Amino acid sequence: MNDSKKTGNLGEKLALEYMVSKGFKHIISNYHSRYGEIDIIFESSENIVFVEVKARKNYNFGRGIEAVNEQKRIKIIKTAFEYLLNHPSNKQPRFDVIEVWFCTKKVIHYENAFTGDEYDAFF
Repeated sequence: MNDSKKTGNLGEKLALEYMVSKGFKHIISNYHSRYGEIDIIFESSENIVFVEVKARKNYNFGRGIEAVNEQKRIKIIKTAFEYLLNHPSNKQPRFDVIEVWFCTKKVIHYENAFTGDEYDAFF
């Protein structure tokens, strides 16, 4: 396994632990569809939360949230839509981004980092 994949896997593990510590219920990790992948899916009392995790060792490649560009958001939204078709839920979908910074040992959680509203034309 390459170094980047190890960093990503550890980042996802730490993000999962962080969310569980905040009271979220872990549903599934690395959910794949024909459109792409969602790193982690959680539930709260009100939401089904689709989380994209971006782990960084340093600041050389910018902030993780900046890497979740429009193309990536569309893939996540389409994958979430497929997930919900196969696993219906009455909970409100939410899209979060979690940055894990190994250089500063920080986890930054962006709730409602983006919405699917602007992508209605894709569905």
